[in-house]
Amino acid sequence: MAKVDFSDLKSSEAWFAKQSVEVRCAMTSRAALRVFANFRANLAGKPDDLDMGLLRAMLTSAGRGSGRPTDVDWDTAATNSATNSATSALSATNSALSATNSAIYSAADSATDWDSKHLDTFFGVQLWPEANVPQAIAKNHNTALNALRANPAWAFWLRFYEGMWEGTFTEWDLAFEVIKIAEEDWEKGYEHVGDVIAGIEADLLTKKTHIAETVFFQAAVTPLDDANPLDGQFDVVAIPVEQSDSLARAVSKVEDSFEDALTLGHGQHVRQTSLEGLILSRVFAKYRSDPHRVEMDFEDVRRVLVANICTPQDQTRNYPDCDELQILIAALLSACDDIRGAYPEIAQARDELDAQDDIGPLPPEVKNQIALARPMLIAISQNRMRDGMEEDIPELINDAIGLLPKGAPELPSAGERVREPRKSVLRRFTNRLAEMRIQLGQMAKEAIASPEGQFVGLITLIGSLISMLGGFF
Repeated sequence: MAKVDFSDLKSSEAWFAKQSVEVRCAMTSRAALRVFANFRANLAGKPDDLDMGLLRAMLTSAGRGSGRPTDVDWDTAATNSATNSATSALSATNSALSATNSAIYSAADSATDWDSKHLDTFFGVQLWPEANVPQAIAKNHNTALNALRANPAWAFWLRFYEGMWEGTFTEWDLAFEVIKIAEEDWEKGYEHVGDVIAGIEADLLTKKTHIAETVFFQAAVTPLDDANPLDGQFDVVAIPVEQSDSLARAVSKVEDSFEDALTLGHGQHVRQTSLEGLILSRVFAKYRSDPHRVEMDFEDVRRVLVANICTPQDQTRNYPDCDELQILIAALLSACDDIRGAYPEIAQARDELDAQDDIGPLPPEVKNQIALARPMLIAISQNRMRDGMEEDIPELINDAIGLLPKGAPELPSAGERVREPRKSVLRRFTNRLAEMRIQLGQMAKEAIASPEGQFVGLITLIGSLISMLGGFF
């Protein structure tokens, strides 16, 4: 493709006229995002509804420019975002496009070799090569980031702006839903819109992390702990077991095989206090009638055992290759296959888990936020939900997992590797948070709980966790 002289207005107009609407929108949004921080109404102050108008216009343009399939009515979305913010988003964006030549020319120049088939790659490029950011823009950019970080209501907009700046934004499913937010919600201001976005995000996350169980809120009969701002607690119940005899037999077979491995192996094959032993013992004691929990935990243990049995090529692994362990592995596999055959939704969830990238150790800021939320999450939970919080949170916030239900997990013994949190645990924890957030939002709408003080703090706390964890799915 021939180079275009974008400093020449006629040449650039002729080139733009030949491009698809996706390319034009992609370039417009990128050029405007480059200078967004310099066109905020209050450069050094808190972001406000005018800033949201700017971001909304740029999000709409970027969404159209992404070229991704969606049911968004783009004509309506573009008209609404422009009309609603005519004095802020539209005029400021146009000012940015016309007044900041360096932003436009370099953004356009980088697109001369792109077409609609390469838009994903285009959005994966930084807005500014780091060394080329003008000093005034760099300063205001950092100020804008800090301002957005200061209020959870801007959580999505922060991820959008920073992600587009770095070329790392991928939350298009959520972005399209934000673009479709009703006009009456936009008119209520950024705090309200932030709450609406948090609800949308929770709803999307429940679908991505589906667990075959039901989260519900149980009103309290007697006064609760002062730490609980609600008049009840959350609990969870497994889906009805359609083939209870079959499930019971499968779990019993694994239990017998585990006992044989413990007894005949004299503690050399698998130990009761190992991660695998603790997971299995917990299933046998508490979760044997929960098919999805059984499937997730059995499959996790099976994969750990397979990966840690010695082979002729590697005799340094944790477990010897012996009949007892092979029988246990076979029983685990058979039980999981039976469950997935009987419950299509569990089979689908397994496919989704297997397709998910390894999560690695959670970032310190995520673990810190989970740790801070732990007392509150336990206070608003009861029965199986509380057990789950007390069991799952230690695994998520520690790199060395002993999986004790209370207190800090023990460090792994010599020879045991430091383990990452299991994907199944992160999925279950995230799904339950998202379900809680949806129900809390409904309580606020129905005035079941007063949208004041601690209740608002609880919604904000869970919303912040969901925003952090959503990126793993």
